[in-house]
Amino acid sequence: MKKFVNTAKKEGFALNHVEDLSSLILPDIEYKRYLIRTYRDRITKKLGITSEQIDEVTDRLKETEKRFRNKKLSYVFMELQKTETKERKANEESGMVESLAAEMVPAIKEKEKGRKKRALIFTSLPLTHVGGIEKVNLQIMNMLQDAGWEVDTRSYYDLDVEKLQKGLSEGNIMVYYDHFLLAGTYDWRSYDLVVTNDSVGGVCHTTEHTKVITLVHAVFAVGFNMLEQNLAQDYNSKVRAYAEAASFRNKDQVISVSKKVQTELKEHFDADSIVINNGFDFDLFLPSGKKELNIRKEHGIPENAIVGLYAGRWSTQEKRPDITLKLAKKFPDIYWVFATDKPVRGSDEMKNVIVLHNIPYEKMPALYEEVDFTMQLSLYEGFSNFAIESIASKVPMISTRTGIIDEVYSGTDMESLLIEQSISRDVILKQAEEKVRKLFEGREFYKKASETLYTSAKKRFSLERWREQMRKVLSI
Repeated sequence: MKKFVNTAKKEGFALNHVEDLSSLILPDIEYKRYLIRTYRDRITKKLGITSEQIDEVTDRLKETEKRFRNKKLSYVFMELQKTETKERKANEESGMVESLAAEMVPAIKEKEKGRKKRALIFTSLPLTHVGGIEKVNLQIMNMLQDAGWEVDTRSYYDLDVEKLQKGLSEGNIMVYYDHFLLAGTYDWRSYDLVVTNDSVGGVCHTTEHTKVITLVHAVFAVGFNMLEQNLAQDYNSKVRAYAEAASFRNKDQVISVSKKVQTELKEHFDADSIVINNGFDFDLFLPSGKKELNIRKEHGIPENAIVGLYAGRWSTQEKRPDITLKLAKKFPDIYWVFATDKPVRGSDEMKNVIVLHNIPYEKMPALYEEVDFTMQLSLYEGFSNFAIESIASKVPMISTRTGIIDEVYSGTDMESLLIEQSISRDVILKQAEEKVRKLFEGREFYKKASETLYTSAKKRFSLERWREQMRKVLSI
Protein backbone atom coordinates (compact mmCIF):
# COMPACT_ATOMS: atom_id res chain seq x y z
CA MET A 1 0.00 0.00 0.00
CA LYS A 2 2.88 2.34 0.79
CA LYS A 3 4.34 1.88 -2.69
CA PHE A 4 0.90 2.41 -4.15
CA VAL A 5 0.50 5.74 -2.37
CA ASN A 6 4.06 6.89 -3.04
CA THR A 7 3.76 6.14 -6.75
CA ALA A 8 0.52 8.07 -6.89
CA LYS A 9 2.03 11.04 -5.05
CA LYS A 10 4.97 11.17 -7.44
CA GLU A 11 2.52 11.52 -10.29
CA GLY A 12 1.01 14.56 -8.57
CA PHE A 13 -2.69 13.77 -8.28
CA ALA A 14 -5.13 13.70 -5.36
CA LEU A 15 -6.54 10.32 -4.35
CA ASN A 16 -9.71 11.59 -2.73
CA HIS A 17 -12.46 10.55 -5.11
CA VAL A 18 -14.22 7.22 -5.15
CA GLU A 19 -14.25 7.28 -8.94
CA ASP A 20 -10.48 6.88 -8.83
CA LEU A 21 -10.98 3.33 -7.57
CA SER A 22 -13.02 2.37 -10.60
CA SER A 23 -9.81 1.55 -12.45
CA LEU A 24 -9.36 -1.35 -10.04
CA ILE A 25 -11.95 -3.20 -12.11
CA LEU A 26 -9.52 -5.12 -14.30
CA PRO A 27 -9.23 -8.79 -15.34
CA ASP A 28 -7.41 -9.92 -12.18
CA ILE A 29 -10.54 -9.16 -10.16
CA GLU A 30 -10.36 -11.76 -7.43
CA TYR A 31 -6.95 -10.80 -6.19
CA LYS A 32 -7.85 -7.14 -6.18
CA ARG A 33 -10.88 -7.90 -4.07
CA TYR A 34 -8.53 -9.71 -1.73
CA LEU A 35 -6.29 -6.63 -1.58
CA ILE A 36 -9.24 -4.36 -0.82
CA ARG A 37 -10.38 -6.65 1.99
CA THR A 38 -6.87 -6.86 3.40
CA TYR A 39 -6.06 -3.17 3.18
CA ARG A 40 -9.59 -1.78 3.64
CA ASP A 41 -8.81 0.56 6.55
CA ARG A 42 -5.62 1.83 4.99
CA ILE A 43 -7.34 2.48 1.67
CA THR A 44 -10.18 4.46 3.24
CA LYS A 45 -7.74 6.50 5.32
CA LYS A 46 -5.23 7.21 2.54
CA LEU A 47 -7.77 7.96 -0.16
CA GLY A 48 -10.08 9.98 2.09
CA ILE A 49 -13.18 7.97 1.22
CA THR A 50 -15.86 6.29 3.29
CA SER A 51 -16.37 2.64 4.08
CA GLU A 52 -19.66 2.78 2.16
CA GLN A 53 -17.83 3.95 -0.95
CA ILE A 54 -15.42 1.01 -0.63
CA ASP A 55 -18.44 -1.31 -0.44
CA GLU A 56 -19.78 0.25 -3.61
CA VAL A 57 -16.54 -0.44 -5.46
CA THR A 58 -16.39 -3.99 -4.09
CA ASP A 59 -19.92 -4.64 -5.36
CA ARG A 60 -18.88 -3.43 -8.78
CA LEU A 61 -15.87 -5.75 -8.65
CA LYS A 62 -18.15 -8.66 -7.87
CA GLU A 63 -20.26 -7.91 -10.92
CA THR A 64 -17.21 -7.59 -13.13
CA GLU A 65 -15.75 -10.78 -11.71
CA LYS A 66 -18.61 -12.72 -13.24
CA ARG A 67 -17.58 -11.51 -16.68
CA PHE A 68 -13.83 -12.01 -16.27
CA ARG A 69 -13.64 -15.19 -14.22
CA ASN A 70 -11.43 -17.94 -15.65
CA LYS A 71 -9.81 -21.06 -14.28
CA LYS A 72 -6.28 -19.76 -14.44
CA LEU A 73 -6.99 -16.69 -12.30
CA SER A 74 -8.99 -18.75 -9.82
CA TYR A 75 -6.14 -21.21 -9.53
CA VAL A 76 -3.57 -18.44 -8.94
CA PHE A 77 -5.79 -16.81 -6.34
CA MET A 78 -6.31 -20.10 -4.47
CA GLU A 79 -2.60 -20.83 -4.50
CA LEU A 80 -1.83 -17.38 -3.10
CA GLN A 81 -4.28 -17.89 -0.28
CA LYS A 82 -2.78 -21.26 0.58
CA THR A 83 0.81 -20.03 0.55
CA GLU A 84 2.09 -19.36 4.04
CA THR A 85 5.54 -18.16 3.09
CA LYS A 86 5.71 -14.54 4.23
CA GLU A 87 8.38 -13.62 1.73
CA ARG A 88 6.38 -14.99 -1.19
CA LYS A 89 3.23 -13.26 0.00
CA ALA A 90 5.00 -9.94 0.55
CA ASN A 91 6.60 -10.04 -2.89
CA GLU A 92 3.34 -10.88 -4.63
CA GLU A 93 1.41 -8.18 -2.81
CA SER A 94 4.13 -5.61 -3.41
CA GLY A 95 4.15 -6.35 -7.11
CA MET A 96 0.38 -6.22 -7.37
CA VAL A 97 0.11 -2.95 -5.45
CA GLU A 98 2.79 -1.38 -7.65
CA SER A 99 0.87 -2.62 -10.67
CA LEU A 100 -2.39 -1.19 -9.36
CA ALA A 101 -0.79 2.22 -8.87
CA ALA A 102 0.66 2.19 -12.38
CA GLU A 103 -2.71 1.24 -13.85
CA MET A 104 -4.58 3.93 -11.94
CA VAL A 105 -2.20 6.82 -12.65
CA PRO A 106 -3.13 7.59 -16.29
CA ALA A 107 -6.87 7.44 -15.67
CA ILE A 108 -6.74 9.60 -12.57
CA LYS A 109 -4.40 12.15 -14.11
CA GLU A 110 -6.77 12.51 -17.03
CA LYS A 111 -9.68 12.98 -14.65
CA GLU A 112 -7.79 15.53 -12.52
CA LYS A 113 -7.23 17.74 -15.57
CA GLY A 114 -10.90 18.52 -15.92
CA ARG A 115 -11.81 18.49 -12.23
CA LYS A 116 -12.73 21.74 -10.54
CA LYS A 117 -11.20 22.36 -7.15
CA ARG A 118 -13.70 22.26 -4.31
CA ALA A 119 -13.95 24.41 -1.19
CA LEU A 120 -16.14 24.19 1.91
CA ILE A 121 -16.90 27.20 4.12
CA PHE A 122 -18.20 26.80 7.68
CA THR A 123 -20.04 29.69 9.37
CA SER A 124 -22.42 29.79 12.32
CA LEU A 125 -25.14 31.52 10.28
CA PRO A 126 -25.95 31.12 6.57
CA LEU A 127 -24.23 33.59 4.24
CA THR A 128 -27.65 35.05 3.46
CA HIS A 129 -27.55 36.58 6.95
CA VAL A 130 -26.21 40.14 6.74
CA GLY A 131 -23.58 40.11 9.47
CA GLY A 132 -19.89 40.98 9.54
CA ILE A 133 -18.65 37.38 9.48
CA GLU A 134 -21.08 36.44 6.73
CA LYS A 135 -19.97 39.40 4.59
CA VAL A 136 -16.31 38.36 4.87
CA ASN A 137 -17.05 34.76 3.89
CA LEU A 138 -19.29 35.85 1.05
CA GLN A 139 -16.30 37.74 -0.32
CA ILE A 140 -14.14 34.62 0.04
CA MET A 141 -16.77 32.53 -1.75
CA ASN A 142 -16.96 35.05 -4.60
CA MET A 143 -13.17 35.09 -5.01
CA LEU A 144 -12.99 31.30 -5.13
CA GLN A 145 -15.84 31.05 -7.62
CA ASP A 146 -14.24 33.72 -9.80
CA ALA A 147 -11.12 31.53 -9.81
CA GLY A 148 -13.15 28.55 -11.05
CA TRP A 149 -13.70 26.73 -7.75
CA GLU A 150 -16.85 24.92 -6.67
CA VAL A 151 -17.86 26.23 -3.24
CA ASP A 152 -20.20 24.70 -0.67
CA THR A 153 -21.26 26.45 2.53
CA ARG A 154 -22.48 24.93 5.78
CA SER A 155 -23.81 26.47 8.99
CA TYR A 156 -25.56 25.45 12.19
CA TYR A 157 -28.80 25.70 10.24
CA ASP A 158 -27.74 22.51 8.46
CA LEU A 159 -27.50 20.50 11.68
CA ASP A 160 -30.01 17.86 12.67
CA VAL A 161 -32.14 19.98 15.02
CA GLU A 162 -34.05 17.05 16.51
CA LYS A 163 -30.82 15.25 17.36
CA LEU A 164 -29.40 18.44 18.84
CA GLN A 165 -32.47 19.11 20.98
CA LYS A 166 -32.54 15.53 22.20
CA GLY A 167 -28.88 15.77 23.17
CA LEU A 168 -29.45 19.06 24.96
CA SER A 169 -32.29 17.59 27.00
CA GLU A 170 -30.06 14.67 27.98
CA GLY A 171 -27.09 16.89 28.83
CA ASN A 172 -24.92 15.14 26.24
CA ILE A 173 -21.65 17.09 26.08
CA MET A 174 -20.70 15.60 22.71
CA VAL A 175 -23.81 17.07 21.13
CA TYR A 176 -22.69 20.48 22.34
CA TYR A 177 -19.24 19.73 20.99
CA ASP A 178 -20.69 18.81 17.59
CA HIS A 179 -22.85 21.92 17.66
CA PHE A 180 -19.93 24.28 18.13
CA LEU A 181 -17.41 22.48 15.96
CA LEU A 182 -19.72 20.79 13.46
CA ALA A 183 -17.54 17.82 14.37
CA GLY A 184 -17.98 14.82 12.13
CA THR A 185 -21.05 16.38 10.54
CA TYR A 186 -19.74 16.71 7.01
CA ASP A 187 -17.28 14.89 4.78
CA TRP A 188 -14.86 17.82 4.80
CA ARG A 189 -11.87 15.62 3.92
CA SER A 190 -13.13 15.29 0.35
CA TYR A 191 -12.55 19.02 -0.28
CA ASP A 192 -9.36 20.70 -1.48
CA LEU A 193 -9.89 23.67 0.84
CA VAL A 194 -11.86 24.18 4.06
CA VAL A 195 -12.43 27.64 5.56
CA THR A 196 -13.56 27.64 9.20
CA ASN A 197 -14.65 30.59 11.31
CA ASP A 198 -13.83 30.78 15.02
CA SER A 199 -14.89 27.42 16.49
CA VAL A 200 -17.35 26.65 13.69
CA GLY A 201 -15.76 23.76 11.83
CA GLY A 202 -12.91 23.86 14.32
CA VAL A 203 -12.47 20.10 14.28
CA CYS A 204 -11.26 20.22 10.66
CA HIS A 205 -7.51 19.89 10.35
CA THR A 206 -4.89 19.85 7.65
CA THR A 207 -4.59 16.56 5.76
CA GLU A 208 -2.52 15.35 2.85
CA HIS A 209 -5.20 16.51 0.43
CA THR A 210 -7.12 19.22 2.31
CA LYS A 211 -5.89 22.70 3.16
CA VAL A 212 -7.61 24.21 6.21
CA ILE A 213 -7.70 27.93 6.98
CA THR A 214 -9.29 29.40 10.11
CA LEU A 215 -10.54 32.98 10.42
CA VAL A 216 -10.71 34.22 14.00
CA HIS A 217 -13.15 37.08 14.46
CA ALA A 218 -13.28 37.01 18.25
CA VAL A 219 -11.85 35.03 21.16
CA PHE A 220 -14.79 33.82 23.21
CA ALA A 221 -12.54 32.90 26.14
CA VAL A 222 -11.82 36.60 26.75
CA GLY A 223 -15.46 37.54 27.26
CA PHE A 224 -16.09 34.28 29.10
CA ASN A 225 -13.33 35.01 31.60
CA MET A 226 -14.68 38.52 32.17
CA LEU A 227 -18.11 37.13 32.96
CA GLU A 228 -16.97 33.93 34.64
CA GLN A 229 -18.91 34.54 37.84
CA ASN A 230 -22.11 35.38 36.01
CA LEU A 231 -21.74 32.36 33.72
CA ALA A 232 -20.64 29.86 36.35
CA GLN A 233 -23.80 27.81 35.77
CA ASP A 234 -23.92 28.40 32.04
CA TYR A 235 -23.17 24.91 30.72
CA ASN A 236 -23.49 26.07 27.14
CA SER A 237 -20.77 28.70 27.59
CA LYS A 238 -18.41 26.29 29.32
CA VAL A 239 -18.62 23.82 26.46
CA ARG A 240 -18.20 26.60 23.94
CA ALA A 241 -15.01 27.68 25.69
CA TYR A 242 -13.78 24.08 25.66
CA ALA A 243 -14.62 23.72 21.97
CA GLU A 244 -12.79 26.95 21.16
CA ALA A 245 -9.57 25.59 22.66
CA ALA A 246 -9.65 22.79 20.09
CA SER A 247 -10.28 25.05 17.11
CA PHE A 248 -6.89 26.58 16.37
CA ARG A 249 -4.71 23.48 16.12
CA ASN A 250 -3.34 21.73 13.04
CA LYS A 251 -4.35 24.37 10.50
CA ASP A 252 -2.46 25.54 7.42
CA GLN A 253 -3.10 29.12 8.46
CA VAL A 254 -4.88 30.93 11.29
CA ILE A 255 -5.96 34.48 10.45
CA SER A 256 -6.83 37.09 13.09
CA VAL A 257 -9.05 39.96 11.95
CA SER A 258 -7.26 42.42 14.22
CA LYS A 259 -4.04 42.83 16.18
CA LYS A 260 -6.10 42.59 19.35
CA VAL A 261 -7.46 39.16 18.39
CA GLN A 262 -3.96 38.00 17.45
CA THR A 263 -2.67 38.97 20.90
CA GLU A 264 -5.60 37.25 22.64
CA LEU A 265 -5.10 34.05 20.64
CA LYS A 266 -1.48 33.91 21.69
CA GLU A 267 -2.21 34.68 25.34
CA HIS A 268 -5.10 32.24 25.78
CA PHE A 269 -4.19 29.37 23.45
CA ASP A 270 -0.54 29.95 22.52
CA ALA A 271 -1.80 29.94 18.93
CA ASP A 272 0.18 31.74 16.22
CA SER A 273 -1.69 33.70 13.58
CA ILE A 274 -1.28 36.41 10.98
CA VAL A 275 -3.36 39.60 10.94
CA ILE A 276 -5.53 40.41 7.95
CA ASN A 277 -7.95 43.21 8.77
CA ASN A 278 -11.40 42.81 7.24
CA GLY A 279 -11.78 44.71 3.99
CA PHE A 280 -14.46 47.32 3.62
CA ASP A 281 -16.05 49.22 0.73
CA PHE A 282 -15.66 52.80 1.97
CA ASP A 283 -17.13 54.25 -1.22
CA LEU A 284 -20.43 52.56 -0.41
CA PHE A 285 -20.80 54.83 2.63
CA LEU A 286 -19.99 58.12 0.94
CA PRO A 287 -22.77 60.65 1.68
CA SER A 288 -25.22 60.83 -1.21
CA GLY A 289 -27.42 63.62 0.11
CA LYS A 290 -30.52 61.79 -1.14
CA LYS A 291 -31.97 61.04 2.31
CA GLU A 292 -33.34 57.70 1.13
CA LEU A 293 -34.67 56.78 4.58
CA ASN A 294 -35.50 60.27 5.86
CA ILE A 295 -36.08 59.02 9.40
CA ARG A 296 -36.24 62.57 10.72
CA LYS A 297 -39.32 63.37 8.68
CA GLU A 298 -40.91 59.95 9.16
CA HIS A 299 -40.51 59.98 12.94
CA GLY A 300 -40.99 63.68 13.56
CA ILE A 301 -37.39 64.46 14.51
CA PRO A 302 -36.52 68.17 14.15
CA GLU A 303 -33.85 68.85 11.54
CA ASN A 304 -31.56 70.50 14.09
CA ALA A 305 -31.98 67.74 16.72
CA ILE A 306 -29.05 65.54 17.73
CA VAL A 307 -29.46 61.87 16.76
CA GLY A 308 -27.46 58.93 18.11
CA LEU A 309 -27.37 55.41 16.65
CA TYR A 310 -26.88 51.86 17.84
CA ALA A 311 -26.72 49.28 15.01
CA GLY A 312 -26.36 45.59 15.74
CA ARG A 313 -27.84 42.52 17.40
CA TRP A 314 -29.85 43.03 20.58
CA SER A 315 -27.50 41.08 22.83
CA THR A 316 -27.56 42.45 26.38
CA GLN A 317 -24.71 40.19 27.46
CA GLU A 318 -22.23 40.92 24.67
CA LYS A 319 -23.34 44.14 22.93
CA ARG A 320 -25.09 45.75 25.94
CA PRO A 321 -27.44 48.09 24.00
CA ASP A 322 -29.66 48.13 27.08
CA ILE A 323 -27.13 50.52 28.64
CA THR A 324 -27.59 52.85 25.67
CA LEU A 325 -31.34 52.65 26.26
CA LYS A 326 -30.80 53.82 29.85
CA LEU A 327 -28.62 56.60 28.48
CA ALA A 328 -31.56 57.75 26.35
CA LYS A 329 -33.50 58.46 29.54
CA LYS A 330 -30.71 60.70 30.78
CA PHE A 331 -30.65 62.69 27.52
CA PRO A 332 -34.31 63.24 26.54
CA ASP A 333 -33.35 66.00 24.09
CA ILE A 334 -31.27 63.58 22.02
CA TYR A 335 -33.07 61.16 19.69
CA TRP A 336 -31.78 57.59 19.84
CA VAL A 337 -32.16 55.17 16.93
CA PHE A 338 -31.78 51.43 17.51
CA ALA A 339 -31.32 49.49 14.25
CA THR A 340 -31.56 45.96 15.57
CA ASP A 341 -33.09 42.51 15.16
CA LYS A 342 -35.45 42.21 18.15
CA PRO A 343 -38.15 44.23 19.92
CA VAL A 344 -36.73 46.69 22.44
CA ARG A 345 -38.62 46.40 25.69
CA GLY A 346 -39.64 49.76 27.14
CA SER A 347 -38.91 51.74 23.97
CA ASP A 348 -42.61 52.44 23.35
CA GLU A 349 -42.72 54.55 26.50
CA MET A 350 -39.82 56.76 25.36
CA LYS A 351 -40.63 59.50 22.85
CA ASN A 352 -36.97 60.03 21.96
CA VAL A 353 -36.32 56.36 21.01
CA ILE A 354 -36.88 54.97 17.51
CA VAL A 355 -36.51 51.24 16.81
CA LEU A 356 -35.85 50.09 13.25
CA HIS A 357 -35.94 46.37 12.52
CA ASN A 358 -33.97 44.48 9.88
CA ILE A 359 -32.93 47.36 7.66
CA PRO A 360 -31.47 46.04 4.37
CA TYR A 361 -27.72 46.49 4.30
CA GLU A 362 -27.87 48.61 1.17
CA LYS A 363 -29.95 51.11 3.16
CA MET A 364 -27.45 51.43 6.02
CA PRO A 365 -25.35 54.20 4.38
CA ALA A 366 -28.50 56.32 4.18
CA LEU A 367 -29.14 55.72 7.89
CA TYR A 368 -25.65 56.90 8.87
CA GLU A 369 -26.21 60.09 6.87
CA GLU A 370 -28.98 61.09 9.26
CA VAL A 371 -27.19 60.58 12.58
CA ASP A 372 -24.67 62.71 14.48
CA PHE A 373 -22.86 60.03 16.46
CA THR A 374 -22.90 56.29 17.17
CA MET A 375 -22.76 54.40 20.47
CA GLN A 376 -21.04 51.04 21.03
CA LEU A 377 -20.84 49.81 24.63
CA SER A 378 -19.95 46.18 23.91
CA LEU A 379 -18.27 44.00 26.48
CA TYR A 380 -16.25 42.44 23.69
CA GLU A 381 -15.74 42.89 19.95
CA GLY A 382 -13.14 41.15 17.83
CA PHE A 383 -13.50 43.58 14.95
CA SER A 384 -16.92 45.34 14.67
CA ASN A 385 -18.41 46.29 11.33
CA PHE A 386 -20.51 48.85 13.20
CA ALA A 387 -17.30 50.69 14.09
CA ILE A 388 -15.91 50.56 10.54
CA GLU A 389 -19.23 51.75 9.11
CA SER A 390 -19.13 54.71 11.50
CA ILE A 391 -15.58 55.55 10.45
CA ALA A 392 -16.48 55.19 6.75
CA SER A 393 -19.45 57.51 7.28
CA LYS A 394 -17.24 60.05 9.12
CA VAL A 395 -19.52 59.78 12.14
CA PRO A 396 -17.83 59.94 15.58
CA MET A 397 -18.34 56.89 17.79
CA ILE A 398 -18.43 56.70 21.56
CA SER A 399 -17.23 53.21 22.40
CA THR A 400 -15.77 50.97 25.03
CA ARG A 401 -12.17 49.97 24.36
CA THR A 402 -12.88 46.91 22.28
CA GLY A 403 -12.46 45.67 18.75
CA ILE A 404 -10.98 47.66 15.90
CA ILE A 405 -12.22 51.05 17.15
CA ASP A 406 -9.75 50.85 20.03
CA GLU A 407 -6.87 50.31 17.58
CA VAL A 408 -8.01 53.05 15.20
CA TYR A 409 -8.87 55.73 17.78
CA SER A 410 -5.90 55.16 20.11
CA GLY A 411 -3.21 57.79 19.68
CA THR A 412 -5.54 60.15 17.78
CA ASP A 413 -7.79 63.07 18.73
CA MET A 414 -10.68 60.59 18.86
CA GLU A 415 -9.20 58.57 21.73
CA SER A 416 -10.94 60.77 24.30
CA LEU A 417 -14.26 59.22 23.18
CA LEU A 418 -13.17 55.74 24.28
CA ILE A 419 -14.52 54.28 27.52
CA GLU A 420 -12.39 52.08 29.76
CA GLN A 421 -13.80 48.55 29.81
CA SER A 422 -15.76 47.26 32.81
CA ILE A 423 -18.25 44.48 33.53
CA SER A 424 -20.19 46.92 35.71
CA ARG A 425 -23.11 48.37 33.79
CA ASP A 426 -23.35 51.29 36.20
CA VAL A 427 -19.69 52.19 35.61
CA ILE A 428 -20.14 52.03 31.82
CA LEU A 429 -23.34 54.09 32.00
CA LYS A 430 -21.64 56.81 34.02
CA GLN A 431 -18.64 56.98 31.67
CA ALA A 432 -20.88 56.98 28.59
CA GLU A 433 -22.85 59.89 30.03
CA GLU A 434 -19.62 61.86 30.44
CA LYS A 435 -18.52 61.06 26.87
CA VAL A 436 -21.82 62.24 25.38
CA ARG A 437 -21.40 65.60 27.10
CA LYS A 438 -17.76 65.76 26.01
CA LEU A 439 -18.69 65.00 22.41
CA PHE A 440 -21.20 67.81 22.16
CA GLU A 441 -19.07 70.33 23.96
CA GLY A 442 -16.54 69.83 21.15
CA ARG A 443 -18.88 68.75 18.38
CA GLU A 444 -17.05 70.52 15.53
CA PHE A 445 -13.68 69.30 16.82
CA TYR A 446 -14.72 65.64 16.71
CA LYS A 447 -16.43 66.05 13.37
CA LYS A 448 -13.21 67.36 11.87
CA ALA A 449 -11.16 64.63 13.60
CA SER A 450 -13.47 61.99 12.09
CA GLU A 451 -12.83 63.35 8.61
CA THR A 452 -9.06 63.30 9.21
CA LEU A 453 -9.19 59.71 10.45
CA TYR A 454 -11.18 58.62 7.41
CA THR A 455 -8.24 58.86 4.98
CA SER A 456 -5.86 56.58 6.89
CA ALA A 457 -8.64 54.12 7.76
CA LYS A 458 -9.73 53.84 4.13
CA LYS A 459 -6.22 52.79 3.14
CA ARG A 460 -5.79 50.36 6.04
CA PHE A 461 -9.14 48.62 5.58
CA SER A 462 -9.25 48.73 1.80
CA LEU A 463 -11.31 45.93 0.30
CA GLU A 464 -8.78 45.49 -2.50
CA ARG A 465 -5.94 45.21 -0.01
CA TRP A 466 -7.85 42.52 1.87
CA ARG A 467 -8.52 40.61 -1.37
CA GLU A 468 -4.86 40.70 -2.31
CA GLN A 469 -3.81 39.31 1.08
CA MET A 470 -6.50 36.62 1.04
CA ARG A 471 -5.63 35.48 -2.48
CA LYS A 472 -2.12 34.68 -1.27
CA VAL A 473 -3.42 32.70 1.70
CA LEU A 474 -6.00 30.85 -0.41
CA SER A 475 -3.44 30.26 -3.20
CA ILE A 476 -5.74 31.52 -5.94
